[in-house]
Order: sequence, then structure tokens, then C-alpha cells
Amino acid sequence: MIIPKNIYSNSGGFLVEKGDWIREIHRFYLREKVVLSSYHPNAPHGRIEGQFGRQLSVKGYEHVIVYLQLSPSIDFDKVKQFLKFHLLTWVKNNRDYKEALDIFFFNNGENELIHNKRSWTRFDTPIISLLDFIDNEVKKINSNHIRTLHRLYPPKSYNPYNQGKHPNNNDLLIFITDRKGCDLADNLKELLRRRLRKMLWVRLEKEKDVIIEKRRFPIVGNELMENNSEPYLDDVWDNVKINTLSKEDLANFDFYLKYVTSDTWTNQGRQKSIEISGNTLTIGDGLGMSFFKNFGEKYSIPIDKVIELKNELLRLNIFQIEKDYPSISMDGTRWGLSVRFDGKKISSKGHNNYPAMWKQIINAIEDCIKYKYKSSKNMQEVKMTEKIDKINEAVWKAINKTINKFREHPYYFFTESDIHSYFYYALYSTHHEESTDDKERIYCVHREYPTNFRYKKSELLNEGFKKPYDLSWQEGDRGHYDIAILNPKFIKNANSKEDIVNKSVKLLKIRIKDNKDFKELLFAIEFKYVINNSKKFVDEVKMDNKKLFFAKKYGSSIEAVNLVFCNVDFKYKSDLINVIKNANDKILSIFIQSYNNKGGGRALRSIKMNKEDSEIKYGESPKILTK
Repeated sequence: MIIPKNIYSNSGGFLVEKGDWIREIHRFYLREKVVLSSYHPNAPHGRIEGQFGRQLSVKGYEHVIVYLQLSPSIDFDKVKQFLKFHLLTWVKNNRDYKEALDIFFFNNGENELIHNKRSWTRFDTPIISLLDFIDNEVKKINSNHIRTLHRLYPPKSYNPYNQGKHPNNNDLLIFITDRKGCDLADNLKELLRRRLRKMLWVRLEKEKDVIIEKRRFPIVGNELMENNSEPYLDDVWDNVKINTLSKEDLANFDFYLKYVTSDTWTNQGRQKSIEISGNTLTIGDGLGMSFFKNFGEKYSIPIDKVIELKNELLRLNIFQIEKDYPSISMDGTRWGLSVRFDGKKISSKGHNNYPAMWKQIINAIEDCIKYKYKSSKNMQEVKMTEKIDKINEAVWKAINKTINKFREHPYYFFTESDIHSYFYYALYSTHHEESTDDKERIYCVHREYPTNFRYKKSELLNEGFKKPYDLSWQEGDRGHYDIAILNPKFIKNANSKEDIVNKSVKLLKIRIKDNKDFKELLFAIEFKYVINNSKKFVDEVKMDNKKLFFAKKYGSSIEAVNLVFCNVDFKYKSDLINVIKNANDKILSIFIQSYNNKGGGRALRSIKMNKEDSEIKYGESPKILTK
């Protein structure tokens, strides 16, 4: 099936031609389904052999809610076709869960939702057919009441049971408006921000292409309101509040989780436990007796990590798991899980049997507790470690992005400096900065950063030159790395900004003497761009390999990477690949070749490296094929 290319509009949504907008909505409908609990009478009973009927975890929505704007510009023929022959069919065909389809029109003269008295497809047959309901209301179009939406669900007279329950995180919201969009009552804006993940805005006018907005919503004037946090949860905390919780707020922070597990075949059957109360973590590893060495070790967890865990558990529908997951087996893994927050609680246990999304639940707990610490100083170390991990991840991602962009479009880059610039762009983020003790903010990524050793460039080709010159000697000069990624710890703990800039040999000697093994750089990176058949490129790559080896062993860098790009059918390619493959395994040396053949086709060659590195993931774009 060939899917036409989406054309993006100025507003950030995308135009979809003809019937493809329905296909796009269907993909969204399938992709965003949530895990729900549903009673199945034919499922084997969990505890009584020979009996049937139990709650199962299924995928679907509680309600699919469509909001229609009463605008004369909307193509209601398309709307009726979509609702009757597509959306209603999708909802009816969900055999796992009895979904409800609600159709609401924007406001009447009293600023209330116009609605039918019953949902379609749920349990009661609606009094009026879907198409008749739409036809009847379209005849009453009043342009005075179409621009502002005041409610998301009808008042109590509609359905007392559902009042206050919908829309919630288990509902899919579809808004159909004209191209001018609409405005929202102030009380709805924050509410919708929390549900952006399961929300579509469809701008559908007569004789015009359809515009679909995902996870955002348009307001009057073609503006967009967005939120980059976790907007689909009921309990999204303000980031400022997370970092400034008072002692009183912290004491009142309501979160409790306890997870215990034991396995007959491992750990001598000991019961391991993880208990989080507020932001206090207790880890137990024993038989529940305090005299075991590791029982009851207490830590603290950054409060924002606990909130992330809380939000992730909400996303995984933690309060909808069953109370018991038994098994007929006598041995194996037994587990128990208790969770309580925001006035809700659940206790569950199991034996060789688990709820849906169990792996994701355990991963969320483990991701949270890895940031444990025992003191305020320890907490700073945890945050620093987290920052370094994120920078490392971003650097490898930027390397992969640069490699793939070159392989796909080698003539994006005319010079080596162009490649430097693209890499810097791919890496740039305000998160990659650190503050000194005097609150000076310093960025971690720099070009032409000085080396911490002396050498002669001509000596780098000498096999006998295996160690750089001593800094106290006058022989040789300090070189520069094309790109250096500074260690945030170095910035934080440096004696002065002059130390960080690293141009003073005098200060460098003092640092090396006092902290010989400290790594000031996370990465030292060299680039080479082979643009003609000159053999000098082979020697230059060999010299860069040696310089990076010195950086790794003597120059205070944790990682050293040499990226060699080639956009010609290089005459000395075999010699160059030999240099790449024979580079010292302390560094990573990579050869990337992509060029246009004389016949006009693209020649893509497989990437060559001196060692396999799991961080290098090239060829991920569908336009890239390796030979």
C-alpha cells in the first residue's frame, strides 16, 4: 500500500489529500489505544479449575468522543461518511472492549453542548440514528455560537454515572472544525493540555484538503497551543514546583510503593524488596529479618524521579491490574506489589503469572531507583551522572545523524567545516551546559579546543613516536581537537574559568599534577573530509588516529572518535581503510563513503570501522541502503 506524502501546513499540522485523512485518523486510533480491564465470560477462571469468567487486560478506549463545530464552512457530507462508515465501524469491531461513541456539537444558545441522550454502540440503542442526529442539528447552524467551546461533557442530566469521569485518560477525543479553528474557555485549556496525547483536531472544509493536528490544538487565528511535558496525565506537576518543594510539601507528598519478589532457584529463595515512601527508598535483600546485611538500606530519590515514576504508572493503568495472578506450579517466582497515591491504592500478587505491561512496570521502578543517594552531596553526584549520561547519549545520536545525513545527501557538505557545523547543530541543546562556582554558565561543546599534551605533527607518522612530549619541555606544540565535549564535572570543579578555557600551560601543569587521572573531556572528535584523490588524506587520517590515541591515554579524554567522510571514488581507498582498521582499539575510527557515479546514480559503501561499536547505528533512514 502506497501512502501519499504528507504536506505540512504553516500551522504545524499537515494537509492530507482525499481519503487519506481517514487512514491517518485510523492509524492514530489504533496506535493510541490504552490497556483496560474487561470481563470475559469465556476466559478460564484464575483460581477455580473448570470455571470460566475473569477480568482480562485488553486494548481500547472507554469513550470515543467527537466534537463537531456548527460551521457552514464544514463539509458535513464528509463528516457523516467518516462517522457512519468508518469511526462507527472501528468502534463496533472492537470485540475486546465495548467502546462508546459520543457525538457532541459545539454550543447552543445557552453555551451548552448539543448531544443525543445516549451513546452509540454502548449498551442502549440510541433513540435517533447517527446520521439523522447530525442532519437535524446542521439545519440549526447559528454562527454566533461556533467559536468557543465551553464544555467537554454534558451536565448530570445526560448520564449521572459518567459525570466527572469523562473525558479521561482512557478516552479518545476528535475535534472537527473549520480552518479558522476555535477558542476554548479558560477552564478547558489546562484540561486539554493534559490529554494532548489522545487528541486529534481535524480541520475539514468544503472543497479543501483536510488538515490534521496531532497532540496540539488550534485556536482562533490559526495559532497552536502545545505542551512538551507529559500532557496526558491527570497529575502533571509544574517543573518549577518539582525543584522547589518545601519540607512541608515533601512531607505531604503522597506516594507509596512496595515490590517484593522471591525465586526458589535464585538468591537462595531470599525475598527481595523495594519500598518507596514519599522520596525515601528502602531496599531489602533477605528473608524479611533485620540481621541480614543488606536488609533495610535506606536512600533518598530525587522527587522529580518519583513523580516520573508516578506518571508512568498512571500511563500503564496500574490501578486496573487484578488482585491475584495465580499459577498451578509449586515453585518459581512469587511477587507482590502495593501502590498508593492520590487517594487510590492497589495490592496485587502473583506466582509465575503477571499482569499486562508487567515488564514496563518493573522497568519504570528500576529506572527510578537507580538515582538513589544517601546525602545532599550524593544527590549532586546523581544529578551530575544523569547529565553526563544524557550528553553521552546526545553525542552518539549526533554522530549517527551526521553519518546518515552524509550518506543520504553528500553534497549538503562542501567543506569539512560544513560537517563540523552540521554536527554542532545536531548536538546543540541548552541542557549541555554547566555552571561554575561563581554561577558563570559554560557550554560543554567547543571547536578547536587545545590538547593537554605537546607533539610535533610530523612525528605522528613515526611508528616509534608512542608518547607525547612532556609539558615542561619546550619541544613540540599543543594541538587542537576539531570538536571537544567538556566534562561537566571539570567545569563545576575547576579552579578558574581560565582552567576551563585551557590556553594556559602553567595552569594545565598544576591541574595534571594535582589530578593526573581526572578526565576533563567526555569526547575528543576529529573530522576528515576526503574530496579528491590526493594521497595526503591517508597520512592525515593516520596522524589524527595517533593524536586521538594520545588524547585517550594521556590527554584526559574518556572517548576519542575519528570520523572520515569521503564523497569521491577514492583512488587510495584500500590504503585508507587499512589505516582505519589498524587504528588503536582505544579509539573509534570510522570511514564513511557516499558519492554520485558518473551515470548519475548514488554510490553508497558500507561503513568501515576499526572495531564494532553498538553506539553506531547507520542506515536507519529508509532512503539509505548499504552494500
